[in-house]
Amino acid sequence: IWAREVAKSLDNGLEKTLSDLARHIREIDQLPKSGMPGRLREDLSESIDHAKQRIGQDDFCKHAADLASTLTSIQAATRDTAIAMAGEQKRVITEAQSDLQNLPDWKELTQEEKSTAMSQVENLMIDTAEDLSGLKARINQYFVIGSRVSELKRGIEQTGNQRRRERLEQEKEKAKQAGKTKLSRSVKVPKKVTGAYQIDDLISNLQLVREEVAVYD
Repeated sequence: IWAREVAKSLDNGLEKTLSDLARHIREIDQLPKSGMPGRLREDLSESIDHAKQRIGQDDFCKHAADLASTLTSIQAATRDTAIAMAGEQKRVITEAQSDLQNLPDWKELTQEEKSTAMSQVENLMIDTAEDLSGLKARINQYFVIGSRVSELKRGIEQTGNQRRRERLEQEKEKAKQAGKTKLSRSVKVPKKVTGAYQIDDLISNLQLVREEVAVYD
């Protein structure tokens, strides 16, 4: 009788419910423990424990409706997190673009190069399904965004250094022809510091002067 009841329940949709539940439980347990994925794990811990308890009982087939309801709750919470992470991804993309534009070497790029860099960051945005698979894809994309933006930063810095070096070499040669032996540079210092960004700008400008001096020498 028990076997017939189990077989009937499985035929009535319990098999798919158990399969989907098992996948969600397994993959949610593998999500990062921090950020939005971590909060999802915490929020669903009770529901997942409840589902495990039900599945482990001999009469689990009698709880088909309860298990289906638990799966629906887990899927809904996962969908909400996937949607929230889509918004977070947009914020990260915008922040990355701003970081590139604030690099001291950004001004060394041509307009075309700037547009290309902005497009490359924008293209890191992915559009995925609002489910567990989509959530995992967006989590993985965070690492892709971080890695690619770091590469772009290094490339911009290398381009800026190379162009400053070339410009300084030309300036050095002209100065040499004019009989000059010293490099003259001025750094604007704010009369009053009202924000950390002013200190950052001053440090960046001093670093650029130091690099120019090293090339000039």
